Amino acid sequence: MPALAEHFRVVAVDLRGMGGSGKPAGGYDKKAMAADIRGLVGHLGHDAVHIAGHDIGGMVAYAFAANYPEMTRRVALLDIAPPDDRFFGYSLLPVPGRHQVDGDIHAGPGRFLWWFAFNQVPDLPERVRPRLLQR
Repeated sequence: MPALAEHFRVVAVDLRGMGGSGKPAGGYDKKAMAADIRGLVGHLGHDAVHIAGHDIGGMVAYAFAANYPEMTRRVALLDIAPPDDRFFGYSLLPVPGRHQVDGDIHAGPGRFLWWFAFNQVPDLPERVRPRLLQR
């Protein structure tokens, strides 16, 4: 970021619900988060931006570019594929009888994106996080 800041105004955004941002009850879909970025871009007085996103932020950057092409000069996605219907085919956890993993979820074929499932269980991340912070 410091190298980019030599030529551009660089803003690192805490996405909705992350870091020091607000934690509203809803709006965690990527289209709503892209709208948050759109609002920030306007608030900062810009008509169009270069946008980069890493991991889940890459999905938000993709949603921004897809929903606001007139505001997107360039988009960079890092460590994430653009979201499409292939995500529905990923196994979140090994399925007995379908995957041979011998106790190691990283050893078998396919992808086991357990953290996607973990964060979809209502209230689970919020209940676990305070306990982790107490240690």
